Amino acid sequence: MGNSGVRTVGIDLAAQPANTGVCVIDWDQGAVVRAGVNSSSDGDSELVELMTAQGVGRVGIDTPLGWPDAFVEAIAAHHAERIWPGVGLNPDEHRRTLRLRRTDIEVASQTGRHPMSVSADRIAVAAMRGARLQALLIEATGDPDAVDRCGTTGLVAETYPAAALGAWGLPSNGYKGSGGRLVRDEILDGLVRRAGLVVADDAATAMVASDHVLDAFVCALVARAVLDGATTPPSSDDWAVARREGWIHVPDPQWCGPGGRSA
Repeated sequence: MGNSGVRTVGIDLAAQPANTGVCVIDWDQGAVVRAGVNSSSDGDSELVELMTAQGVGRVGIDTPLGWPDAFVEAIAAHHAERIWPGVGLNPDEHRRTLRLRRTDIEVASQTGRHPMSVSADRIAVAAMRGARLQALLIEATGDPDAVDRCGTTGLVAETYPAAALGAWGLPSNGYKGSGGRLVRDEILDGLVRRAGLVVADDAATAMVASDHVLDAFVCALVARAVLDGATTPPSSDDWAVARREGWIHVPDPQWCGPGGRSA
């Protein structure tokens, strides 16, 4: 398997640093070298520093990287005092195009899991932070190609931890919040076996204590799967849309890291 001598970063992005989980995997060492929350006073600068650190091959980030085309067009029309594009259309069907990106529809069709709507749910606030991070990453690298919302090139790939856990046959419900500690412990054990990684006690404790940190670990694993070509990229028909809206990378159920084993 190629790309063993790189690091991958996972970010479970929230609107505020205190709820943003981060994880770094060094595949040369075969170990998690960081797991915790993005709690510095300048959270965005810390994340950009992590993403641009030497050896980082891909960053898996759990937040939408863009908004639905139809939503952007409708808001632009309304803002410019033009006719709302939905006039004359079935209201329910039109609102669906405003709520869902192409990738949201594909993930729901393939996995049965429904990503939150970046235009209609609270995740939009985290996505606003994510849009700022994309700009900061391009600025820090001086490379406009550092961000490819398709996730097939550049540094960043969009992830959806629940879909990844489901693909790998691990619990994808019931692990959030204070009541999910036992489920998080089960998930962590399954992920460590799959990836064949060393996870120090303090990192394991952080993942069991916080679903944000555990999700960041999942994101870092999916980032490695992206490098290995073991996720679902956009088709040629979807590529142009995904460049604007973003694309969720769901891992191959058979993927496992170097030294790991699938369930």
